[in-house]
Order: sequence, then C-alpha cells, then structure tokens
Amino acid sequence: MYATPLNTLAEFFNYSRPALVFALVSSALATFTAMRTPSPRRYGFKTLALLIPQQFFMLMAAGGSMLAVWNGYYADGVIRTTPFILADQSPWILAALLYTVSIVDDFGKPVRERWTHST
Repeated sequence: MYATPLNTLAEFFNYSRPALVFALVSSALATFTAMRTPSPRRYGFKTLALLIPQQFFMLMAAGGSMLAVWNGYYADGVIRTTPFILADQSPWILAALLYTVSIVDDFGKPVRERWTHST
C-alpha cells in the first residue's frame, strides 16, 4: 500500500489489511447510519459519536499527506519537490479540513441557539 494517505492508515493498523478494511467499512456504515437519522434528532450526541470514526480516519489520512509534504517524499520513497507533493496531496488535506469545519458548524448551531435563547 503506497498511496500516501492510505499508507498512514495501514501503518496505524500495523499493515493488517483485514483490520483496515473492517475499520473503514465500519466507519462508513456508522456515517451512513448517522446521515439516515431523522432531521430533528440529527444533531444529538449519538449522531456526533457515529461521525467521529470517519473524522478520525480523514484527519489521519490528511496528516499522512502533510507528513509527505513536510518530508519531501511519498510513502513509497519517491522524492518530489514540496510544491509538487502539496499540489498532489492538497485534496486530502482540504477534504479533512472542510469536513471538520462542516461538523463543527452543523453541531455548533444547536449549541449556539441554546445559548442565545437562554440569555
């Protein structure tokens, strides 16, 4: 496994493919379950807990991409310039960043509404 973001996840699972596949499929099913929650209950703690595994894997993959940019080479050892690797890996980094902002924004709204209505 030499895709840089995927290699970071594989390294986390000690390169055990069954464990990695199980974790990623479980994360996808948890996220699917969270998104199928009816709208009024969608912003509860249970839904947020179902999204945490996907968030964890996305941030870990983005971290592997940032590590490749920092080191100047990919997981398979191919050396490239930092701007080249940054341009190549930026979708992973941006996806994790924007997903994090989306989660914080979506789950922060009910909290902000409770604070503004209580004062």
